[in-house]
Amino acid sequence: HVQDFWGDPLTAAGSQSPDGKAAYVQVFLAGNQGEALSLESVDALRDIIAKTPAPPGIHAYVAGSAAQIADQFEVGNESTVTVTILTVVVIALMLLIVYRSPVTMILALITVLVEMSAARGIVSFLANVGLIGLSTYSTNILTLLVIAAGTDYVIFLLGRYQERRNDGHDREAAFYDMYRGTSHVILGSGLTIAGAVFCLYFTRLPYFQSLGIPAAIGVVVALLASLTLAPAVLVVGSRFGLLEPKRKTAKRGWRRIGTAIVRWPGPILVATMALAFVGLAALSGYKVSYDVSRYMPASAGSNVGYAAAERHFSKARLNPELLMIETDHDLRNPTDMILLERVAKAVFHTDGIAQVQSITRPLGTPLDHTSIPFQISANSASQINNLPFQQDRAADLQKQVGVINDSIDVLRQQYALQQQSSAVTHEQTVAFQQTVVVAQDLRDKIA
Repeated sequence: HVQDFWGDPLTAAGSQSPDGKAAYVQVFLAGNQGEALSLESVDALRDIIAKTPAPPGIHAYVAGSAAQIADQFEVGNESTVTVTILTVVVIALMLLIVYRSPVTMILALITVLVEMSAARGIVSFLANVGLIGLSTYSTNILTLLVIAAGTDYVIFLLGRYQERRNDGHDREAAFYDMYRGTSHVILGSGLTIAGAVFCLYFTRLPYFQSLGIPAAIGVVVALLASLTLAPAVLVVGSRFGLLEPKRKTAKRGWRRIGTAIVRWPGPILVATMALAFVGLAALSGYKVSYDVSRYMPASAGSNVGYAAAERHFSKARLNPELLMIETDHDLRNPTDMILLERVAKAVFHTDGIAQVQSITRPLGTPLDHTSIPFQISANSASQINNLPFQQDRAADLQKQVGVINDSIDVLRQQYALQQQSSAVTHEQTVAFQQTVVVAQDLRDKIA
C-alpha cells in the first residue's frame, strides 16, 4: 500500500518540506520488520528506484525502520566476516607468541573454528525449523562468543598439558592429569557463561532478548566440544609429538602473586576494588542510545535517506510515533472532532514534540478559520455585513406599509360610495314598483 499525500494538492503540504525541495511518500511493505519477506520488500523497492530513470536534479531514497533493519542485516553480516577474520588473526598471533609453535597454533585454531561451525550450524538448524528466533545481533555475538570461549578452553587444556609435560610426566599421565584438573573448571565456566547469557531472554527489550537462547546454545556447544573434541585433538596430536612444550613455563611470578593474595587478602581486595571503581567512574557520563544509525556507516542506504531528510525536515520525521485513540462509537462528529483537536494540541505542547498530524491537523498545523473565536468573529462579521441590507429592507417595508395604508383609504372610500349607490338603487326599485302599480291601475281603467 502506498500512502501518497503529496500527490493531492489538498494534502501535499503535509508531506512536503517547508523549503519546498523535498517530499516523502509512505510505503507499507509486505512482511513484518526483520523478517525475510520484509527484507525482500526493501530490496525490491530499492531495485525499482534504481531502475526508474529520474529527472535531472531529482533523487529518491529509501529510509525508515524497515530499510534500517535491512541495512543492519547487511552491514552486520559484512562486519561479522571482517571481525571474525581479525579475531582469528589476533588469536593466532597470541597462540604463536605463547606456545612458539605454528603447529600448536594451527591445531588450536582448527579446534576453535570447528566448535564455532558446530555452534552456528546447530543454532541455524533450530532457527530454520522454527524452534528459536534469530537477529543480526544474536548471530554476530554468537560467533564472537563461541570463538572467545572455545579459545579460552583450548588454552586451559594446552596450558595444563604442557605444564605437566614440563614437570616430567609422560603423555598419558599428563593428559589424565590435565583432564582431571581442567574439566570441572571448563564445565563451571561454560555453564556460568551459558546461564548468564540465557538470562537475557527474560529481558523486555528485543535487542537483548534475541541474544539469550542462541548465545546460550552456542556456549553449550562450545563447552561440549571443549570437553570432547579438544581433548581428542590433543591426544592425536601428542602421539605425533606435535603439542610438546617449546619452553619452560615461568612459575615463579605466578607463585609470588598467589602467595601475596593468600597472605594479604584484605589489602589486595581493596586495591583491586579501587581499580574497578576507577573504571566504573566512567559510567556517570554514559548515555543509553538505541539510535542504530549511529552504529552503521554513513554510506548505508537508510543513513543516506535519513541524511537527506534531515536537510529539509525536522529530526525523526521519517520515524514518527503513532498515537491511537480507541472508543466505543464513531468519532466523526463535531463534538469528538473538538476532543481530538484538544488531544492533538496537548500532545503538541509536550516537550520533544516537533509536529502533530491528525484528522484535525492534516498538514501538521491547525486548519485555518477553525477556532471557536474565529467562528464567532466570522458570524459577527457576516451579521455586520448584512446590517445595511437589512436596514434598507426595513425602509422598504415601511414604504410598503404606507402604500397599504393608502390602499386601505381608497377601499374605504369605495365602500362608502358603494353604500350610497346601494341606497340610490333601493330608491329606484321602490319607484319602479310604484310605476308598475300605476301602470296596472291605468290598464284596468282603460279596459
